[in-house]
Amino acid sequence: RGDSYPGQHAAIVDQETWDAVQARLAANRQGERTRANVKVASLLSGLLFSSDGDRFTATHAKKGARRYRYYGTTTDRPVRVPAQEIERVVVMAVIACLRDEHRLVGSMMGRTPAAIAKARTQADQLANKLDQSWAFLREVVHEVQLSDAGLSVKLKQELFDQEAMCFSVPVQLKRCGMAMRLVVQPGMQQQADPKLLALIAKGQGWFKRLASGKAASPKQIAEEDGCTAPYVTRLIWLAFLAPDVVQRLGRGDHPPELTTTKLLEMVPLPESWVEQRQLLGMN
Repeated sequence: RGDSYPGQHAAIVDQETWDAVQARLAANRQGERTRANVKVASLLSGLLFSSDGDRFTATHAKKGARRYRYYGTTTDRPVRVPAQEIERVVVMAVIACLRDEHRLVGSMMGRTPAAIAKARTQADQLANKLDQSWAFLREVVHEVQLSDAGLSVKLKQELFDQEAMCFSVPVQLKRCGMAMRLVVQPGMQQQADPKLLALIAKGQGWFKRLASGKAASPKQIAEEDGCTAPYVTRLIWLAFLAPDVVQRLGRGDHPPELTTTKLLEMVPLPESWVEQRQLLGMN
């Protein structure tokens, strides 16, 4: 009934391993089919604030069997941010900060060479841990602030036995269709949209089935895969995207307005790769 009680038996795994596994399972479930009762950890719960000091709380919405996570405020002008996007940006930014030796050494002016060497080793270890599991983010971050200027991240003061390190991440909250997206500004690596890549991969796979003779028509593919023939035909058009366009989509190097819905609205695509780039805004 919502209450929990201490177990009477000894733990069979240590807490660190348990947290790492739970974070990995949560990350693997992003964008995949999930049961309605699956709970996904909110890494920034209690850490994310607005520039006015308002706390973002973890929330979610459901569409059919799919669960979408958000962080939102309950002020007069509520803001809702996609949880997976902001978590990914913060994690990647923290890893980059920890591996930036110039930033670390510059923040430790006046410290002994031994102390600086120790801090560099510790920072590298923390970055590697975050690479393996996002669950360690809460061991590193003290507070994250979201404003119109971007994200401000403050690391925990006790990490390097000195004043807490702070840094900014150039992002912008932007509406793309019906959804809000966290757009990474120039100067920081953009993340690929897994939904876009999955859509293109499916279109390429269906085209190969037709070209190899494993399927006689889009109708056969639709019957085998449980969808409609017009949908199969639309996705097959994506198999003719320019190779460099596909590579850029894989890097996340594309306009944030280019969503799966927008891409499907554009098919059939022009045969000319030059015209494709112009249509997609990827000249």
